[in-house]
Amino acid sequence: MAELDQTSLDAWRSAFERVNTTSLERLKRWGFAAEFDVRPSPSFSELKPCLLITGESGCGKTFALGSLAQKSATIEHAVVAVRAEGSSDQIIAAIVNAVWGTGFRRSATPPLESISSRLRKHCDGLGDWWMSVLVDELTDSAAARSLLEVPWESLGVRIACAVPPQLAKSLVNLYGDVAVTLTVGTFTSLQARKYLELRGRSWADLPQDVRGMVSWPLLASLYCEISLDKDWQPESEYSLFQKYWERLSTDLRQSSFQDDCANLRELIGASIDGACAYPWTTKECRDHGLDGPAIERLVAVGWLSREQDGRIRIWHFRLLCWAISVELASDFRRRGEAALSRIMSICGSESSREAFQGMELGYVPMDLMWLACDHEYGDPGVAHTVLKELLGHGFELGDVTRELLPTVGHRVISPICEEFRNRNPSQFAYQITQTADLLLRLAKRYRTTVIEHANEFIEDQNLGIAACGVLILKQLPSCQALDGLWRVRARHREWKESAPTDTKSIPSMLESDIVEALTNCTRMQPFWLETAIDNSVDVPEDLDCLADILASSECNEVVDVWCAVKHTLLKHLPSTSPTLISCIDRFHEDSLVPKLVEAMKCEDHPVIRSCITTLSALAPKELLHAIPQCDPWLDLFFTQMQWFPCLLTKLRKETLRTLDETFDDDIDHTIALGRSLEQWLDELSTESIGVLQKSFEQGLAAYRNSPGSDTRNQFTTLLDLIRKIRKPDLCELIAEWSGQDVEAGLVAVGTEWAEEQVYPPSDLETLLPVLLRVQGKGFPQLIARLLQSSDNSRRFLGIQWSCHAPDAEIRRSLVDIALSHRDDHDGDRLPKSQHIRDMAIERLACLGEDDALIRSLQRQEHSILALANARRGHLPMSDRVVGRLIDTIQESEGESKALALMAAGVSSRISRIGWTLPDNLLHTQF
Repeated sequence: MAELDQTSLDAWRSAFERVNTTSLERLKRWGFAAEFDVRPSPSFSELKPCLLITGESGCGKTFALGSLAQKSATIEHAVVAVRAEGSSDQIIAAIVNAVWGTGFRRSATPPLESISSRLRKHCDGLGDWWMSVLVDELTDSAAARSLLEVPWESLGVRIACAVPPQLAKSLVNLYGDVAVTLTVGTFTSLQARKYLELRGRSWADLPQDVRGMVSWPLLASLYCEISLDKDWQPESEYSLFQKYWERLSTDLRQSSFQDDCANLRELIGASIDGACAYPWTTKECRDHGLDGPAIERLVAVGWLSREQDGRIRIWHFRLLCWAISVELASDFRRRGEAALSRIMSICGSESSREAFQGMELGYVPMDLMWLACDHEYGDPGVAHTVLKELLGHGFELGDVTRELLPTVGHRVISPICEEFRNRNPSQFAYQITQTADLLLRLAKRYRTTVIEHANEFIEDQNLGIAACGVLILKQLPSCQALDGLWRVRARHREWKESAPTDTKSIPSMLESDIVEALTNCTRMQPFWLETAIDNSVDVPEDLDCLADILASSECNEVVDVWCAVKHTLLKHLPSTSPTLISCIDRFHEDSLVPKLVEAMKCEDHPVIRSCITTLSALAPKELLHAIPQCDPWLDLFFTQMQWFPCLLTKLRKETLRTLDETFDDDIDHTIALGRSLEQWLDELSTESIGVLQKSFEQGLAAYRNSPGSDTRNQFTTLLDLIRKIRKPDLCELIAEWSGQDVEAGLVAVGTEWAEEQVYPPSDLETLLPVLLRVQGKGFPQLIARLLQSSDNSRRFLGIQWSCHAPDAEIRRSLVDIALSHRDDHDGDRLPKSQHIRDMAIERLACLGEDDALIRSLQRQEHSILALANARRGHLPMSDRVVGRLIDTIQESEGESKALALMAAGVSSRISRIGWTLPDNLLHTQF
């Protein structure tokens, strides 16, 4: 620092101006153009010194840095823009060089801490934040972590870094105390429109697909550069990159320099092979045919840019990926399979990219896939080679591949399908779903092409390949696929008959997937079902499947199909066929009700349930006659949402009378019937409720006489049913238990459950509301027992219910809990009993126990808001209690005074207490 004299310090504003000018020129070379900036300028956080600008490549991270620099650069604030090349030490050295070398024109490289200290000490007018550092293309996680560990705030420096999304997410998780993120996305439609207008282009003339494309800032920039021909519109971002690459040959300025493109490709190839590192030196460029004039030409056509240190680079990372892909595709055309190792050096999972600064070149495989399918560079070998690496040996898709591969467009569909076929996927169910998912993503734009491949898949004799076609056709139904899907079903049935039972080579859901695909496809051509049913009369299994599809179809024309095939189905399917019953239900065939009544006499419970559902809509009277013969568990319970609401609406009196006759003295039967009706228990008649009550009393007696899991389950089920009934008839019956054996039995059972440790208190939660409705002495007795329990969950339950019966014993128990010592610590966590004590204090407030409330406040911390809410509605605290509070406020200090003030805040006596407070507390807000 000795070489920095006072004269230099006095000229710090001029030094900052030089730094800022250099940084803005550098950002301009990197692509920033202030005149085309259509988005709001980003800002640093007031609280945190580090800003992580993140977003996908091409969304404008560098542009955001430029906008931030434009806003921040003043003669009293330095802005330094550097690229993240190398380690964090090298990045910081570049920052020092920008300030010290460019700004103050000194050759020494002192530590950044020394520069900051000296400038802030001797430069009048220098602000607390004297410099902003902008780091572009920060992709190395180790360098990023080291940069964020620098004490930027103490240096008076803010730093903004352009980082990929995944890196930003991990950094903010680790350094959230010093860093915030700002995500830059695509242009909004208004921003894209304004950008194009500034570039002299018309938004209105763009096709819809191209409008979506130019919402990406980079693609919008490239489009404006090359869209001189209004008749040309890019079909995808890849065609845009290809057109931009062709400028190297087609631009008028390049007409006499056709070797420039080949020489640039040769230079890129040398970097792929590790012969020269990227960015390139001018010597490396000359060695590969790019002399000074050639470099300037390629700068002029928008491919190269010069760094501050003289090195040469392709100006945007995304264009670098494209240029690498062009060289790899061209090399494959020249050398065939001999070039595969070179391709894998970039695209492979174990690839080495040191020659490109360790960049993650994830776009190269996608670019290469597009080029491999192109008429000029195309070669199926490249496409399959890249696909094998992208999809892995298990045909598994990573998140990036799943999102990016469909962007290649229709060109990639055939290679994907061919690669899938080549892998003989019958052994790998995951391959099938992965491929179907990928093709369905592509179908959003290329529906017809994907359906064509799906139709080819289902004709394949390999059931694994056919299964992929089935999954696609489930989502993209096609009437042309109906015969093929039906043949797949036949092949699958043959395979099931001959395959070993432990075979897992075909997805277990294939049969249901085929039926679903057929159902969806028949909506487009429902009369196919008529032909298929006529051809399947000799195969009951096929006929049953087609009837199921017919019943599931939702199109209007299917009614005509039913009329045409009804007699065929009735002739060849038994009356107990669930699919035939579904058809009767679907098409409201009242004339076939006798068949349903007959079917209900079978012993097949799924068939009975189907008949119950159908009869509830078609013939409720016939169903009502059949209800007493139905099994409450296997039949009525599983169909309760269908039959009971329907019968109650249409035949209320008859239904209740039938249920009165159905309920009997058998406890298990009563429980099953009650569970089947548990959502409508209040609709039952007084007679049925009386049966439930008697069953409950019998269940209680059985459990007390013979405790065990079976009798307990029986009793708790009955207890839950009684709890759910709110009908006055039952409430009167329950009140009659007061002082009787039933109440005593409930208290005894509850006391037993209060002492056990095996079960959670859920059974007690069911028992307490029933015991409360008895309105006797048993409820407060049980609550008092719960408050004395050693189990925290049971004590908590007792506190919750204590307000319903606050006798003297319960109040004393609440005070004891509220005044208990803080103990039972569990490491760094809160005491185990703290929540229970807090709840007890709130209950004391609810009960108006002000003496106990104040005593407990002297031992505990508590939310004044919770206490105020708990005391709401009570009379103001008494003079005696208020007097104690005033004495404590006037005579005590510290925590005692604070707690007394808290109690005063919930006393409803602020007007009296306020006159006694010292002047500095008169305006205390309670």
